[in-house]
Amino acid sequence: MDHTPKSEAETVFATSYPTKPPTDYSNAFRPANDDHLLIQPKKLPNPVLESRNHRVMQQELKLNNKLGIDVLNQKSELSKVFQERQREHLQEQTKKSPMKSEFELILERRKKEAEEVELKETEEQERPEFVKMKEKLRKA
Repeated sequence: MDHTPKSEAETVFATSYPTKPPTDYSNAFRPANDDHLLIQPKKLPNPVLESRNHRVMQQELKLNNKLGIDVLNQKSELSKVFQERQREHLQEQTKKSPMKSEFELILERRKKEAEEVELKETEEQERPEFVKMKEKLRKA
């Protein structure tokens, strides 16, 4: 079988496209040593993230999320009313009782402890004598 080209088009095709592909692909996947000569990609600016309006809106969304305010109004009527009542109740509580200092908190705790001790003493006095003796015998 003879592979001689018959026409001029076949000769051009035969010379420009060899029939046997190259077998050495090792250089094709190897990175170039001249990285400084290659075009380095630059990070494209994102005008949405850089805009002041976008940053302000993000801050508002974060704050509303932290406070529990639903911006998108996706809740049911029942949950909206419940949440509004909770918010009003919390506002009333903060208005009625301002924040107490540490000293006031310690005084309240000591008062509660003293009341508990008094309750225990009155309970023991009200119990009959034979119940007290029975408990003493069980402990011993």
